[in-house]
Amino acid sequence: MEFSNALRGIKKIRTSEILSLIVAVLGAVGGGLILSAVRSAKTVENAVSAGGGAVVGGSIVAVVAGILAIIAFILQLIGLSAAGKDENCFRQAFIIAIIGIVVSVLQTVFAKNALLSGVFEVISNVVSPIITYLCIGGIISIARKLGNEDMAQRGTKLVKIIIALYVIVLIIKLLETILGSGDVVKAISGVLAIVAGILSIVILITYLKYLGRAVKMLEQA
Repeated sequence: MEFSNALRGIKKIRTSEILSLIVAVLGAVGGGLILSAVRSAKTVENAVSAGGGAVVGGSIVAVVAGILAIIAFILQLIGLSAAGKDENCFRQAFIIAIIGIVVSVLQTVFAKNALLSGVFEVISNVVSPIITYLCIGGIISIARKLGNEDMAQRGTKLVKIIIALYVIVLIIKLLETILGSGDVVKAISGVLAIVAGILSIVILITYLKYLGRAVKMLEQA
C-alpha cells in the first residue's frame, strides 16, 4: 500500500491524541475535586483530616492522567517516527518533539532561575502547536500527492482555525500568569484557566476529526 508507513503512524498519532483528550478531561475533573475540597476546608491538610475523599479521589485521577499522558507521548513519538518515513513533515515533527523533551528537562534543572525557566516555559508552550501544524502539513502534502484536493483544503482551513485557538489559549495563560494575587484576581485567573482548558479540548477534538479523515483517506488509497 502506498504511504503504508504514514497510515500506521497517523493511526498511532490519533490514538495518542485520544489519550491526550482523556488526560485533559481527567485533569479538569481531578483538579476540580481537589480545588473544591481545599476551598471548603481552607487548606489541603484540613481537607485530608476532614475525610479527604475528594482530595484522595482527585489525586488518584491525577496519577491516572499522568500515566496516560506518558503513554500518549510515547505513542506520538512512535507515530511520528513511522509516518516520517513517508513524509518529511512528520520527521520534522519528531525532531521538535525530542527538542520538547530536552526543553522540559532544562526547565526542571533551571527551575530556580526565573529568567531561564520562563524562557523554557515559553518554548514548551509552542512545541505542541508546532507538532500539530507539521502533522497537518504532512497530511496535506500526502493528500495532494494522492490527488485529494478536498482533504488538502480542509487541512489548510484547519491549520488557520487551530493556530487562532492556540494563540487565544497562550494569551489566556499569559494573562493568568501576570495577573498577580488577591481574591478577585484568583477568581478571574480561575475562569481564564477554565476557558483555556475548554479551548484546548476543542483543539484536540477538531484535530482528532481530521486525523480520522486522514486514516480513511490512506486506507482507501
